[in-house]
Amino acid sequence: MTPRSALCGHARTGVGRDCAGHRHRRAQLLHLLDASERPNVTLHVIPFAAGGFPLLGDSSVLYAEAPNQPLDTVQLDSPTGAVFIDSPTQLANFRTRLDMVEKVALTPVKSRDFIRSVLREL
Repeated sequence: MTPRSALCGHARTGVGRDCAGHRHRRAQLLHLLDASERPNVTLHVIPFAAGGFPLLGDSSVLYAEAPNQPLDTVQLDSPTGAVFIDSPTQLANFRTRLDMVEKVALTPVKSRDFIRSVLREL
């Protein structure tokens, strides 16, 4: 299934974390900037000042919105592999969480500006 749109969340330290060295970090941040130019991708950075992060800690979350809502799917990355969630109750829970993230996150323009400032510091 190709999602009409997808909302993806990562740990809030993901933009600021340097796990694989500057070269890899730069490549990942540039990839985020490139991806954010796609019509079905919206990039939001959650600043530390926003306080708590209403997702799942260090897990990555992909909410794939299908053309027909009953086909929406959430994919969670876990140490043992991907977990897919498609029950209406759980999807509503994740949609609420993602709405909360969008409320505390920087706008897409400010998110891209923030990533560019991190890139300048590398």
